[in-house]
Amino acid sequence: MNLITFIKFGLVGGLGTIVNLLILYFLTDIIGIHYLISAIFSIEVSVITNFLLHDSWTFKERKVSLSKPSRFLKFHVVIALGLVTSYALLFLLTEFLNLYYILSAFIGILAGFLINFLFSSNFVWRSKK
Repeated sequence: MNLITFIKFGLVGGLGTIVNLLILYFLTDIIGIHYLISAIFSIEVSVITNFLLHDSWTFKERKVSLSKPSRFLKFHVVIALGLVTSYALLFLLTEFLNLYYILSAFIGILAGFLINFLFSSNFVWRSKK
């Protein structure tokens, strides 16, 4: 594992977290959409933001054989586990532990981070051999 790549991945993830939480808050508290529905949109926007930043910065130096649309599709597929983890923790921590939904979302995002890094680094932007 390259430490610089991991740090870049974390910085992009941090920005994605901010995007996710701001959209989640806006849709839920300002617009009035249920937090679980809002989370679907906030997660997807953060996934798109993260992909674009990872592709143009985090993994820019890697020589990969997949086209950008293929990487985008593969990025969605391989991080599904991280997204499911984030969404499940949002629901479970909010509904069963009565945590504030923003805190639950933040915890879910952190848990999904490691899963997302491993899949992204090893499958989406895997270097040509």
